[in-house]
Amino acid sequence: TVSQDFVPKEMLINSIATFVLLPLCLLPSLSPLAFASVLGLAGVCILAFVMTIRCLDGSYAPGGPFYSDARAAVESLSQVAASTQGHNTLFQQIFVFAAVLSNAFTAHFNAPAIFNELEPRPTGPSGQGKSRLPQFAVVTLAAFF
Repeated sequence: TVSQDFVPKEMLINSIATFVLLPLCLLPSLSPLAFASVLGLAGVCILAFVMTIRCLDGSYAPGGPFYSDARAAVESLSQVAASTQGHNTLFQQIFVFAAVLSNAFTAHFNAPAIFNELEPRPTGPSGQGKSRLPQFAVVTLAAFF
């Protein structure tokens, strides 16, 4: 077996950023990635479905087939968290805060473009179109559930 220290974490992250993410960021259009995006979305939906099934059938409840594995994982994570308590927690909190801010900026930066796409489109001879704002409201509400 290969240990986790075979490749340092920093080297792995830098390699992925350089050889995978950088070329994707330099693409003039992200449309070639649409198929991969749909696959990723399908994967997330399948994961949510399986997690819901596992939650409802009691697989991780006491006495369930995965209870001992889940408990061992939580205990090992608790031990790691306890051993690093106070070490670099400020920096970890800053990075989490920066990630949240970047997501908020991206969402608010794109809001005007999304809103402009909701303008009525001419459909009839009079040129009057139907607003897509109610449709957007339904999709937005569905995202929270």
